[in-house]
Amino acid sequence: MINFLRRLMSSKVGVAVALAFLALVALAFAAQDVSGIGNGARGGSNAAKVGKTSISAVELQKAVARAFEEERKNNPQIDMATFVRNGGVDDVLRAMVDATALDEYAKGQGMGVSKRMIDARILTIPAFTGVTGGYDSKTMQAVLARNGVTPNEFRNQLAQEMLREQFLAPVAGRMTIPATFATPYASLQLESRIGKINFVPAAQHLPTTEPTDAQLTAYYNANKARYTVPEQRTLRYAMLDTSKLAAPAVTDAQIEEAYKANAARFAASEKRHVTQVIVGTEDVANQIAAKVRGGTSLAAAAQAAGLSSTNVETAGEQAYAAQTDAAAAKAVFAANQGDVVGPIKAPLGFLIVKVNSVAKGGAQTLAQATPMLRAELTEKAKQDAGITMFNTVQDSLNNGASVEEIARQHNLEIQTTPAMTADGRIVGQAAQPTDKLVAALLAPAFQAGDGDGAQLVPVVENKLYAIVDVTKIVPAAPQPLATIRNDIAAAYKLQEGNKTARGIARKIADAVHGGAAFDAAVRSGGGTPGATQQVGARRIQLSQAEQQGQAIPPEMLLLFQMAPKTAKTLELPNNRGWLVIYLDQQQQGNVTQAPQLVTALQNQMQNLLPSEYVASFIAAARQKVGVSINPAVVDALKRNLSGADQPAN
Repeated sequence: MINFLRRLMSSKVGVAVALAFLALVALAFAAQDVSGIGNGARGGSNAAKVGKTSISAVELQKAVARAFEEERKNNPQIDMATFVRNGGVDDVLRAMVDATALDEYAKGQGMGVSKRMIDARILTIPAFTGVTGGYDSKTMQAVLARNGVTPNEFRNQLAQEMLREQFLAPVAGRMTIPATFATPYASLQLESRIGKINFVPAAQHLPTTEPTDAQLTAYYNANKARYTVPEQRTLRYAMLDTSKLAAPAVTDAQIEEAYKANAARFAASEKRHVTQVIVGTEDVANQIAAKVRGGTSLAAAAQAAGLSSTNVETAGEQAYAAQTDAAAAKAVFAANQGDVVGPIKAPLGFLIVKVNSVAKGGAQTLAQATPMLRAELTEKAKQDAGITMFNTVQDSLNNGASVEEIARQHNLEIQTTPAMTADGRIVGQAAQPTDKLVAALLAPAFQAGDGDGAQLVPVVENKLYAIVDVTKIVPAAPQPLATIRNDIAAAYKLQEGNKTARGIARKIADAVHGGAAFDAAVRSGGGTPGATQQVGARRIQLSQAEQQGQAIPPEMLLLFQMAPKTAKTLELPNNRGWLVIYLDQQQQGNVTQAPQLVTALQNQMQNLLPSEYVASFIAAARQKVGVSINPAVVDALKRNLSGADQPAN
């Protein structure tokens, strides 16, 4: 729920706290109501105990399940076993423990949040603003319902969020970093290094004899994962376009019935444009009203009192009453243009309203309203026909109908895809963009279980649907050795050539450490002098590249970790060969040449330190309240989620 809260409200805690704190507890609140953790273990052993609060295995499992579902939105191909293997359970548990430790610490310090504080914060949440420009309880209920959160759950979690603000805000307060503190780091950033790199390619040292069958088999068995084809599925589908359905013609009788049912809509109307403000106390409301009646604008009078006014255009007394209340609406619509109404007691305080303008409209006759009503009723008839068709097809699917049966019944064309992986690739063919329609069907098709029936998948909401099923599933499996023998032989030779290249690279490095010059060491070690390149950079260049999201070559990172006049070896990926890196010169930075860098680092440290302090504070809270993890329960949950406890077929 924490992400939901952050979307709704603007926290008073600084950005640094938000980043540091959310990184720790976002997953914990995915389980809707973390306050439920305090109820102790329910239905199982405890995964952890934080102070006096227990986190049960059931609660942890629910939180992990929700975190996994969130991860699947970004990575549809991930499965639970991979999620667990990548540390998902540990991350969720750590976040839950940290959040609970903060709550326990706050309770121990006697800290709390009153109902009035919660009410005041709710009034400031933009997502709960109604058409009047102010807080609207119906809007709040609708927002919470859409997110699957009850008002009590929201208020409990909001209280916890505000409680953490009380002690995290001071911890993460704005800090000043002196120039003397940042100067050494600035000098380090300006450091430059110059070196040499010699490349020993594996391709130049391949074995001259062909590998034996035993060698190829051993290599294949050791590298099966590299030659495994992902699961493939063949899809069969038919498109259902409900927007093309013919709707019955609208009759004059239907138009007349609609006209009578909406008599208020076509009656004479009165629109009023007003400016209004809601004030918490009656005394302040009277002061504002007096200023406005004395000639001050309502916006200026409200601003002087630390409040803000809103402009509202409303049609009819009944509509305005729905936004405020009946008494306020009656008074506002009884006033004349230019009048100031109020203060009037309203649900959230005292309402002051300035009537800016009054516009009256005439009634529409049946003949005048007929074109608009005919268009509206025709569109509704089309929508109703689409809904009926959708429900008919869904009922057929629920009763076990196949794609062929539905296509035959509704005269739809059936199409079949080739076997495809979850990302739309066709094995054995060059990669190419997947058809947009097929791409929309892949995720639900790959989520279907083996033997599941056809499903109705929305492609364009309320318009275009696909009736789709999976006709064939090809499980993930390594390609047979016989079909890729040449590829395996080439890969095996490259592996052996890489071993030879490694020996040459190490011989060169050993010669350098024995006192030989780098170029001489390359010649004596069996390297190729022509393959040596000179490289150099400043440390700040690496930092800038990293900030811009650029990949930094590993050899450059290694160059800045070495002592001068030494050599190190580095293996390249995919058995391409080895590099020998030699650091020739190291030049210290002169910060007087770039004083602006000191200022930049001061600002950067001022942004980073609050996050460090918050992390340290949370660690101290954990230590203060005491945390114990039950490894047996956590490990059992991991095995259960990853399927390791399932019996073998």
